[in-house]
Amino acid sequence: MTTNITDYPMRSLSRCWLVGGLVGCLLAMAALGDAAAKTVCRLKAVEMPVTMKGKTAIVTVRINETDVPLVLDTGAFYSSLTVTAAAQLGLRTEALPHNMEVLGLGGKAAARMTRVEHLHFLKHDLPNIEFLVVANEFSGGEMGLLGRNLLAFTDAEYDLAHGAVRLMFPEGDCDEMDFAYWAGDTPVSELELDRDTRGAHFPAITGTVLINGRKARALFDTGATSVLSLGFAYRAGMRREDMTPTTMMSGIDATALPTWHGPVAEVQIGGETVRNSRLRVADFYLNNVEMLVGIEFFLSHRIYVSQGERRMFFTYSGGSVFTSNAVATDATTSAVGSNDKLEGTAPRQ
Repeated sequence: MTTNITDYPMRSLSRCWLVGGLVGCLLAMAALGDAAAKTVCRLKAVEMPVTMKGKTAIVTVRINETDVPLVLDTGAFYSSLTVTAAAQLGLRTEALPHNMEVLGLGGKAAARMTRVEHLHFLKHDLPNIEFLVVANEFSGGEMGLLGRNLLAFTDAEYDLAHGAVRLMFPEGDCDEMDFAYWAGDTPVSELELDRDTRGAHFPAITGTVLINGRKARALFDTGATSVLSLGFAYRAGMRREDMTPTTMMSGIDATALPTWHGPVAEVQIGGETVRNSRLRVADFYLNNVEMLVGIEFFLSHRIYVSQGERRMFFTYSGGSVFTSNAVATDATTSAVGSNDKLEGTAPRQ
């Protein structure tokens, strides 16, 4: 079975809109051809440019004729604007629905909601789109987050090393397909992703990884750098006396958390193993997530997330897999260089 990739013509997306944060119409892919005639899996793509600012991935959308830079954040279930951005754009805000709350690494975050009259996204105008409005601000001038309500309603390919995210639309017989169409003879790793039994419309990229042989639930999060929870670090055999204090970190709730760097013998993600790492550790709790696999993993890999199969396919592109491996013991240094040893799966037959 072969896989082709073509440009997606946007025939359905132009008729779609988002209502109440949910996709108002889910791209009727079955209408894009005669299903009975489909025998080859074809991937149709819509590309979204990404600019890296240090370790922050930035995408630009247009809100009511104003270009708005947003942080690409697969860890955010919903797209958001800062309070300052909402004011600059002249947007009115309102209270969240009573059953809705926003959680960060340190706990609940204060948030409101606004409605954008026109969102220009992927070359199309989407009317009446809701955004969260959150009090956190960004030092680099970013005006909010692009979250999973605009990223996870279909498959996605994260090719950040080449400055792109591609929303992907599989057609044809794609059952049990290896979606790493770019790989050739490059080893491909796979990770089974969690299935959300609550029926989430925009599921998180979560799955089980192994830290020193112990299972950890990991969230793959472009809006963060990689970090282990302190409680899990202890369970995985890490000792406080072996950890070095480093800079504080915070999430969308803006709560500052102390962090450490500590040695980890082995991290296994799907078929890929990283040995002799140093990982960041913080005392956080986030919906049973024990590890954030952050932006440096996305920069060092090319990744395809299949929503239908709930699997992630990825190839190693080069560079340090975890930021802490490129940080010396002194937290003030910015020295670059990887100390980790990465082993991948065997090339595909």
